[in-house]
Amino acid sequence: MALISSIGNLGGFVATYALAWMKDLTGNAASGFIAAIVLLAASMVIIHRLPASEVNR
Repeated sequence: MALISSIGNLGGFVATYALAWMKDLTGNAASGFIAAIVLLAASMVIIHRLPASEVNR
């Protein structure tokens, strides 16, 4: 339980800096959000492609 909470807190910390970095790099705030959407969509595809035997241990 603590590991999940720690990963969530780390994600919240890193996301702000990643979004600001993408805005500084491109000059457009939308590019950071687009990058986040792409990463979330990729993780969703990976999770849905896991076999049930790996998920239901």
